[in-house]
Amino acid sequence: MRWQLSSVICRLCFFSVILPYFGLQGESCRYPLAVMSALSGADLDMGQLVEIKSMGDGIGGGRGVFAKRDIRAGEVVFADIPLLATEESEPDSKELLHVQLARRVLQSEQRETLLQQLACLYPQSLSELTPEILEKARAKHGGTLAYLASIQAAPAMPADDVLLVLLKVCFSAFCGGIYVRKAMLNHACRPNCIAFQPGQRTSSDGRVLSAAASEVVATRSIAAGEEVTICYFVPAERSRPGRARLFEEQHLCALGPSGWPREMDSLVGDV
Repeated sequence: MRWQLSSVICRLCFFSVILPYFGLQGESCRYPLAVMSALSGADLDMGQLVEIKSMGDGIGGGRGVFAKRDIRAGEVVFADIPLLATEESEPDSKELLHVQLARRVLQSEQRETLLQQLACLYPQSLSELTPEILEKARAKHGGTLAYLASIQAAPAMPADDVLLVLLKVCFSAFCGGIYVRKAMLNHACRPNCIAFQPGQRTSSDGRVLSAAASEVVATRSIAAGEEVTICYFVPAERSRPGRARLFEEQHLCALGPSGWPREMDSLVGDV
C-alpha cells in the first residue's frame, strides 16, 4: 500500500521528453481499476470540465471521468479538497497511512457523516467484490481488520463493515488523504493528467497556486469525450513487472495490458 500513499513526485519531464522519444503521444492506455464510484455521473459534481460516465466494463462499476470539452495542456481540470487529510505520524510509528485514515474514520465523532460521504467509493458493499478479491482482502488485511475493529468508536460496527471502510481507503486514498472526486479517476501508465498535492504546484515566481486543494492538471491536450486519467504509480517510471506487482498489491487484481513498448524496461529495470 505504501506506493500509492507515499509522497507524489512530479514527473512532467518524463511525459514531455521520454514518452515522445518512443512515439507515445497518442491516447493513454486505460486499465480496469477498483477505485471508481458506484454512483451515476449525475450524483457527483465534477465541475465544468469533466463528468463521470458509465464505461460498461472494468472492476468497480465500470465508470470513468471524461472531458466535457477540449482541455488545454497545463489547464487545471478540477481541484479537490480532502475529505480527510493525512496527519503526520510520530517518528516511531509503524502505522501505515491507509490504516491511519481508516482508523480516524472509525474513531471520529463524525463517523456517520464520514461514512455517508464515503458511500460513493468502491466498493459500496462487499458483494461488489469478486470472490477471489474478497478472499485476498480477508487474507491480506486480517490483522489490520482485527486492530481496527478493536479500537473503533462505539457503537461497534460489524467486522465486515470495518473491512468495507478499510478497502474503500486502500483502493481510493492518496498520500494527502481521502479525496472523493479524485478517486473517480482511472489509472493509466500513460496518463493525460498529473495530480498535485496541496501546496505542491507553484508559479514561475515561486508562489503556491493552491495551498488547500489537490489540483489535477492536464499534461497534454485532451479532446472532448476523451477519458481523463492519472498515474497511480510513484514514481511513474516502472517496468512492466514492477507495475503489475504494485497494482496487484494495491488493488488485489491483475493490471491490464500495457501500451508501453518493452524498450522502457531497459531504462528503469525491474522496479
